[in-house]
Amino acid sequence: MTNHPPTPIARRADACAVLVAMVLPTLVTWLYFVVLQDAAPAVQQGVYAAGKALQFGLPIVWVAIVQRQRLRLRPDTASGVAEGVGFGLLVFAAMFLLYHAWLKPGGYFAAPGEAIREKVTSFGIDSPAKYVALGVFYALGHSFLEEYYYRWFVFGQLRRFMPLWAAIAAHSGMNRRSWPKTNQR
Repeated sequence: MTNHPPTPIARRADACAVLVAMVLPTLVTWLYFVVLQDAAPAVQQGVYAAGKALQFGLPIVWVAIVQRQRLRLRPDTASGVAEGVGFGLLVFAAMFLLYHAWLKPGGYFAAPGEAIREKVTSFGIDSPAKYVALGVFYALGHSFLEEYYYRWFVFGQLRRFMPLWAAIAAHSGMNRRSWPKTNQR
């Protein structure tokens, strides 16, 4: 980020921006699933799309325009990619076993299954091919956006003005792989 320390006003603005960023996804989800649960699918989809555009646009606007920092991509290392793929396969195996050994036989998905089908159908996902395409989008595209949002922006902004342990505590969804490799404050 920048080499010179932010002014007190800029620090407060950054703190407000990261607070908004931490609360925004929950607010949009609450609006979408609770407040608008009986609204027309087009209204729900419009709110969802607007919320996601705001969520994923906020970091770029904040960093590039407000903080006036240059945006750049840093490629992952081969070991980082291998670690990520290994972790993903481990989580997949655990979820697969949990579902087939306990959740499915216990009937835990019987009741919500119809509600899930109804919600997915309201998106126009009415064939196996569309369902697979949606799944691939969420597994690859949306998860990339979530990493960009939470790991790069929220955690990165928290690290600008608090110690590592506090940033981790404030951003409790982080996992060990995302912790910085340095001892910088």
